[in-house]
Amino acid sequence: MLGKIAEAQKDKRRAIEKYGKFLDLWKDADPGRPEVEDAKARLAVLANKSLSSDPRLQVLRGGGSHPGSDLWILNGVPLPGYSKRTPRN
Repeated sequence: MLGKIAEAQKDKRRAIEKYGKFLDLWKDADPGRPEVEDAKARLAVLANKSLSSDPRLQVLRGGGSHPGSDLWILNGVPLPGYSKRTPRN
């Protein structure tokens, strides 16, 4: 998987992009596939560490798969493995 290669090379931005593309391609896969679950977990860890200040990142408030969650998009690729709850005032 290209995300793992980029991660091993310490290229977090490329790893995030590759995991996002992988998850987009596999979005209709059977639930619980180990490859998909691994990519989601790795993406979540990387995204928490480096996405918050990335200028290529778009956040669609309330656009996530759960009520009150956001949809994160990097370079036009949705990041299904990463969602963040929208804070309530």
